[in-house]
This record gives sequence, structure tokens and C-alpha cells, in this order.
Amino acid sequence: MAKTIQGGRAILVEGTRPSTIVFLTASSVIAGWVVVMRPASALIILSGLVVMFLVLSQQVLFLVPMTTLALAVGSSSLVSSDSSISNFKFLMVAAVAVSGLLVLARTRRVATGSGIIAAAFGLVFFAFVSSLYSTNPRLTFEHSVALSLLFLSALVAVPLLVSDTANLIQLVGAVALTATALIVGGMVLDAAGLIEGFQVGRFQGLFQNPNMIGAFLAPVLPVVVILGVGQRQRRKVFIVAGLVLFLALLLSGSRGGLLSSTFGMAVGFAVARNAKRALLWILMAAIAAGAVISYLDIRIRPEGEGLFEAGTGSNRLMAWEDGMRVISERPLIGHGFGVTLEYFPEVRTESLYRGSSKFFRLHSSFLETALELGWLGAGYLVLLATSGVWRGWRLARARPHVKWLVAALAGGIAGGAMEGVFEAGLLAAGGLLAFHFWILVGAVHSLSGARHKLVQ
Repeated sequence: MAKTIQGGRAILVEGTRPSTIVFLTASSVIAGWVVVMRPASALIILSGLVVMFLVLSQQVLFLVPMTTLALAVGSSSLVSSDSSISNFKFLMVAAVAVSGLLVLARTRRVATGSGIIAAAFGLVFFAFVSSLYSTNPRLTFEHSVALSLLFLSALVAVPLLVSDTANLIQLVGAVALTATALIVGGMVLDAAGLIEGFQVGRFQGLFQNPNMIGAFLAPVLPVVVILGVGQRQRRKVFIVAGLVLFLALLLSGSRGGLLSSTFGMAVGFAVARNAKRALLWILMAAIAAGAVISYLDIRIRPEGEGLFEAGTGSNRLMAWEDGMRVISERPLIGHGFGVTLEYFPEVRTESLYRGSSKFFRLHSSFLETALELGWLGAGYLVLLATSGVWRGWRLARARPHVKWLVAALAGGIAGGAMEGVFEAGLLAAGGLLAFHFWILVGAVHSLSGARHKLVQ
């Protein structure tokens, strides 16, 4: 038992022993030494303590945006791909998963629905089994573990931690603000000359290449735009974020990202059945963006294939053709989950590229899944990825008072799935595309369950 002074009086603090005071004092001294001598280590320790607190208190409104930030920084040009800061993104995905598992252990029930969870972990089981015949069993096993964490965080944890639709909208708003801050931060750092924010005339901001912005925003932008049009709650946030993110996507020149996000918005507004009002908002945004680009005399994709030129899809068609040959070697079961980046460069047809830049992967989530898990795995992924759109379509008609939220989620899923046609990453736990995409899938399935309180 020890004493502390408060307001001039000695107050007894029950359970505080002298050994505890010694431990806290020693810890403070060590922490002070670390801060002075090794500030980088202090930052890592402090981040770990903050994450631990958020996990134990199940603060999903902070955990998910922090994971978005960690994924973005880990995929940025600011850090090397093998640094501890880059790998921090996997820790954040795991932290979200653990936070949900703590709730699951207490409540003994899931919010998403056992069907989609069983289906998702069926794909995980397939991934683990592929390690038995993989070209690199260890790599396949590691990627399978990461996929498990991804599904645990997005399909189990987040739906458990978000109790009603108002909290879900708040969570989406937090992610939208985080994405906006990342884009604006990239513009500011580029203007200050601290980073190369443009690559061959295309905006890349903090990221390693402009196409990463497309992969990041394809599932996020449709959600932000649709909620900005149809939802009263946090409307100003969604409108401002939508304008910034749309401008960034346009400046990036990511044709896949623009096509995917447009497709996602079209699907979302079809689910909401209110296209006229939506088209007016989108047209106004497009005119505003066009005016800014014209005033600043900015050229989109000044080199290579134009914004509206199909061409070879920046050599994607050649990589897809070559990938089909590799897939045909094991069309049913594939070569092992997660091996594309290592295996494809070894077996690609060098003469096919005719001096063009050679791809290290297929740049298509579905084709890479076919290479790794066969056409059976790719077909399974298509059904799993699009299940949220069909569930959203039915839910919008059954519960019209939340149709805009459901339409936004369905639009984000459609945009992310379409982006998966042009970019890898739908099953990459450390990528910008997968985390947000599967959160949207889990959210739609959880809204159809009885656990969520549907707030208008």
C-alpha cells in the first residue's frame, strides 16, 4: 500500500506495492534513455503500446484508419519494402483481427454470418493445401497465414466491433479522411520538394507508382461519393473527400482505377435506384475537376498510352497472354498460393515483350489466383468477391431506410472487384486494395444479420 498526494491530502492507493513503484520508476528511466539514445526504437515501442491499448479497448474507429495509414506508408516511397516500418502494416492487420477475437471470445457469436465466413476460410483452406505441391511451400504457407489474418480482421473483427449503421458510417468517414490526408500530404511534400510526387507527369503522391492510387481508391471512392450524395450523416466530409480523391485519381492517370471507380458508382446508384440525382452530382464534380486541370494546364499521362487509349493496357495484354500459358500447365490446382511474384519471372516468355518493360506479375488478381490456385480457385474468388453486391441488392429492397448505405458498400465492392481485373492484390494482406475491399464485403453481410441496429 502506498500514498499519493492530491489536493493537499494523502490518499491511500490500494494494491500498490513498493515493488510496483520500483518497477515503474525503472521503466521510466529506461524509456527516457531509449528516447534520448535511440529515438527510432522509442517510436516503435510507443506505437506498439498505443496499438496494444487500442486492441484491448476494441477501438475500431482508430484501429482501422491506423491500419489504412500503415498500409499506405508501407507501400510508399518513404520506406524500403523490407524495413520494419514497412512490415508494421501486417502488425496492424493482425491487431484488428486480435481485437475482434477478444470480442468473439466474450460473446461467442459473429456478426457477419457464418456462411460468408465459412466460404472465405474455404479459400484459406485451399491456400494452405496448395503448400503441399507449391513451387515454394514456405512462401505459400506464409501467404496463407497472412490471408487468414486478412479475413479475420475484415470479415470477423470489424463487423463485431461496429455495432450499428451510424458507427459504420462514422468508420467509413474516418477512412475517407485518412485517405484524403494521405493524398493532400503527398501533394504538400511534392510541392515542398521532399518527394517526387509525379512520375512521368502522373501523380503518385506518397506511393511507389501512380497505379497504387487506383488500387487504393477503386473500392473507397464509390463509397465516399454515394454516401455524399444520398446520406445526411457526415455529408460534408464525404463531399470534400470525394472531390479530393477523384482529383487525385484523375491526376494519377490510372485508367483501371478510373474505370473501376466509375463502374462501382454505377452499380451503387443502380442498387439505390436514384440515378438522376447522382448523375447530376457526378457531372458537377467532373466539370469542376476538368476546370481545375484546364486552368493549371495539367496533361494526364503525357507519355505512353493516352488516358482514353486502350492500347496494350501498358503491356498487360502481353503479360496476361503469357500468364495463360503458365496457368495451362496446372489449370485446376495451380502452382501454389502466393508464388506469382517469384515463379512468373522465371518462366515468362522473354521474346513476347519485344523490348517492352517486363512484368514480374500478371497484374490481375483473378489471373494470379488462377496461376496459384487454378481456375477452381479463381472462380471461387469471383463468387466470394461479388457476393456482397448481390447481398446488397437484396438488402436495399428489403430495408429501404438504409438503401444508401447498402448502395455505397455494394458500389465499393463492385469497384474493388473491377480493379482486381487490372491489378493484383485482392488477396494480399499487406496491400491497399484487399483490406478495404473485404471490410466492405463483411459490412454488407453483417447488415443483413440481426446483430446490427439499423439506424436511419
